[in-house]
Amino acid sequence: MSPRGAALIDGSHHLAPALNETLSRIRQLAGDDESVMPGEEMTSARLAEDLESLLKREPMIGALIPAAADHRQLAHIAATLPLSGRLGIKLALAARDRTELYLHGLRVACCCGALAQRLHLARHEVAEAVAAGLFHDLGLLYVDPALLEPGLRLDPRQRHYLDVHPLTGYLILESESAWHPVVSTAVMEHHERMDGSGYPRGLSGSRLGELGQLLAVAELTASLLAPGAPALSWLRLGVVLRLNAEKLNRDFVHCMLTAIPPGEAPHAGAADLGGAIENMVDMAIAFESWKAIRAALPAAALTDFIGHRMDHLGRNLADAGIDLDFWQEIDADLEGDAISLNEICVTAREGLRQLIDIADETRRRWTGHLPVVPLAAAWVEDIEGLSR
Repeated sequence: MSPRGAALIDGSHHLAPALNETLSRIRQLAGDDESVMPGEEMTSARLAEDLESLLKREPMIGALIPAAADHRQLAHIAATLPLSGRLGIKLALAARDRTELYLHGLRVACCCGALAQRLHLARHEVAEAVAAGLFHDLGLLYVDPALLEPGLRLDPRQRHYLDVHPLTGYLILESESAWHPVVSTAVMEHHERMDGSGYPRGLSGSRLGELGQLLAVAELTASLLAPGAPALSWLRLGVVLRLNAEKLNRDFVHCMLTAIPPGEAPHAGAADLGGAIENMVDMAIAFESWKAIRAALPAAALTDFIGHRMDHLGRNLADAGIDLDFWQEIDADLEGDAISLNEICVTAREGLRQLIDIADETRRRWTGHLPVVPLAAAWVEDIEGLSR
């Protein structure tokens, strides 16, 4: 522990005191592992079977894999992945009690492997990418599943428990010689972003490892390719990747964009124009409110930070076709253009999500002892109320 109360992991990774306190409490929750009986541990053979089964059920994930030879390589990597008894227990626990968490890990592992193959990485690097995807959310085994419910508004303490899960994953892997430090560090960094807007440490740019950057792109991809209408899923993936290009490694984003197969346009009926307009109204109000607050306050670290993020979001939305000063002028003729209509709806939804992320990041910075400006605090609370 440092004199200021910041914990150190591996001698170089600094944690805010609040995260360290949360991490210390999470360390006490390892008893669930004992519920997995000897012989029930996850094996590499079962892992390979589950991966192949998932690719058959979810062909969009499989479509990212460049060729049949690459598919065989991923299957062989999964079948020979080094799994200690301890990791086998944790994966078995996830498969048994947190099925969606386990399936998400498989999806991300496939997306990581496919992206690594498309980047023409060496076989051992593809294997590291697959492992990083498989293990990246093991820290969530120590988070109450209720905190992961969509739309749930988290209080600061609950947010700390969620924010610490990449560090918990790192601690799980740091004693695994096969995966430390390359994979363990990537797991710790999978929610970090190139512009410093991520968590748990707010790292940016060259301070992030390449595998962590790859994992971030792959996880976003896997999250957007959930089972559903393929045309809409591919369109959504393309829009969201482009809107997040400055938060992620641009080369990796471009590589993933080139993997999106050509296909039919989504139906206009799949778009929720009413919901998109509601999202745009909410964002327009938030931007106008922020302009008034910024004009009324002197320059300060917190207000400068929010202003920079808001300016960046506004530019990205404008580049994607949404000018919040003129949202009401969106042409009704869009209803006859299924692609543009769906793109606008996806962009509006992602824009609102990024706005809420700005509020979340601001709260994390309060934890870092930036002065809290009452007007800005009220604005953040209003933004958090938009979660739905």
